[in-house]
Amino acid sequence: MYKKIVIVLLVNFLFCGCASAKKRVLPAEQAVYHNNRGVSYLNAQDLDKAMFEFKTAIELAPQFAEPYNNLGVIHKIKGEFETAIHYFQQAIATDKKYASPYNHLSAVQLARGNLEEALKMSKKTVKIDPTFADGHYNLGVVYQ
Repeated sequence: MYKKIVIVLLVNFLFCGCASAKKRVLPAEQAVYHNNRGVSYLNAQDLDKAMFEFKTAIELAPQFAEPYNNLGVIHKIKGEFETAIHYFQQAIATDKKYASPYNHLSAVQLARGNLEEALKMSKKTVKIDPTFADGHYNLGVVYQ
C-alpha cells in the first residue's frame, strides 16, 4: 500500500510540472510584461522600441486591448491620425468597455476639426467610465 502511494505521488509530482525549476509564464503574462515595457519606452519617448513592445504584446495576446490603444497613442503623437484611429478602433473591438481608446479617438477627431465625432466619443468615454478624469477633460475641451 505504501509503495502505491509513493508511486502515485511521484507520478503526480513529475507530470504536474512541480519538478520544473522554472515557473511557466502564460502568454497573457508575457503580453502584460511587453506592454508595460512599451509604456516605459513611450514615457522615455523612444517610440520605436515602444512600438516593438506593443506589437509583441499583441502577438502574444491578441485579445489584450491595451497594446492596441498604446499603438494608437504612438501614431497620434506622430500625427498619423488614420493609423491611430485604426488602432483605437481595434482596441474598442477587443474591449468595448475600455474607455481610453474612445477618449483618444475624441482627441484625434478634435485635432482633425470634427467636433461632432469628438463630442460623441467624449460622451461615450465618460458614460463607460464616469471616474476617468481625462474623459471629462476632453469633454470640456470639446465643449469649449
